[in-house]
Amino acid sequence: MIAFTEKLVEACVAASPTTFLPFAASVDHRQPKLGGFIPDLILSREGEPLILEIQLHALDRNHLYRLLEYRDLYEDVHGVQPELMLMAEIVPDRFKPLLRTHKIETISFDRHEFLKLALDACASEIVPHVLSGASGGCDELDSDDEPSAISRAEIEPLRWSPSMSAPEVEAFFERQIAALGLKRHELPLPYQRSVYSDLRRSYRDPVVQAIQTMYRPRDWNWGRLLSEPGHLGRRTLSKPRIGIGCHITQKGNFSAYFYDPDEREDSSWALPPRGSSYGWSRPDDEILFVRDVTHLDARPDHKRRYGQADWSGLDSILIGWLKAAYDDIIDAARVIYDVEVHSDIFLDTENLSAKADWRRRESVVGWRISNSEDERRKAAEVRLLNLRETHGIDIDTFVDVYARNIGAKNQTVLAPAHVVRALKAAGAEMDAKDIRETLAELRLVEPADYAKARPWEALSRRPSSAPR
Repeated sequence: MIAFTEKLVEACVAASPTTFLPFAASVDHRQPKLGGFIPDLILSREGEPLILEIQLHALDRNHLYRLLEYRDLYEDVHGVQPELMLMAEIVPDRFKPLLRTHKIETISFDRHEFLKLALDACASEIVPHVLSGASGGCDELDSDDEPSAISRAEIEPLRWSPSMSAPEVEAFFERQIAALGLKRHELPLPYQRSVYSDLRRSYRDPVVQAIQTMYRPRDWNWGRLLSEPGHLGRRTLSKPRIGIGCHITQKGNFSAYFYDPDEREDSSWALPPRGSSYGWSRPDDEILFVRDVTHLDARPDHKRRYGQADWSGLDSILIGWLKAAYDDIIDAARVIYDVEVHSDIFLDTENLSAKADWRRRESVVGWRISNSEDERRKAAEVRLLNLRETHGIDIDTFVDVYARNIGAKNQTVLAPAHVVRALKAAGAEMDAKDIRETLAELRLVEPADYAKARPWEALSRRPSSAPR
């Protein structure tokens, strides 16, 4: 029997691209590192770069967003925007508007037909995926059925919630490795041992460690932070402003840091953090450091090999732990500072429940670091593109109906009752809350359309900046 995995599809396409793709292409890189992430394949088609992402089963938003992230990272590094292609067994119709918008090509395939082509074109690539005990033929075997020491199904998924703290995730991880019969120093993969060690050491007393690094009252601009004496001669102290961000270092490590987000004349700091280091020490503005995080990959079956476990389940929990630790440090900083989060860890999750209900459980299947404002803009863009599907009205009609009905007397109200009725008469399934959310997304993504809807408002958005 054959273990049909993403790795098998990737190996076959890399070995013979013209067999499986409807055009001539050559392979430039297979699983290259790209800004801390690892695309499946980078091809060359007529001299132009093309990033190919492979997914078993139906295409999901995690792979779609990941491909857009690869495009931006590739352009930042090489100065050329690559073409994009997704290869999946099923491409749901709901993604097609977004695929057209971003000019992403898609290829769907059938497993049986793929294996027939692979046996003729690249049989040697199938051999590592043949399971012992196969009795003739090439019977398809889904990776979920592959016998291995430990499967993802045997690792209880982390029921992720944004409210989870790092100690909660740590306790869950400890229970999982204990249930697998492992000790702390016996984690199967070297990078898992590094991540576990750094998170556990960093999180032994996280609040104290983070605050000790960030709490520098001698460096504050006290003259700016202290108010003028009040009625009884009392003076109040404003919270100093700091920015917090994170990034992946050149060696694939995670580093979180803080900085002064303001210009000098507006700064809360007389002596702002500089990020300098001495000898082998870490930078003095660093608040969390975790090694080897670029190896963490929670995609099911990504690490599956015959005779080995599917350790992506443990990776999923470690990613959740990293996110919770970073969030806890930000919450600790807010006790003292007015915090501006420049970049954040964003998780891709999938629903673990058989059906949607109030007990919704989500497992981490991917992660990325991105600018917080950029992520909000991307999410708003997707919601606006799908506005007709979700609320029965397209953007142009929404703006036109809203602008015609808002009136000069209602300029201070975002969604008066008569505008709600007018939009419903135009076919929109929207209440006042939906209208306010759509206007906020328009202001973020399409300021020109927002100006048509509410022309009397001056649009301004403060750009976010960070030193790294």
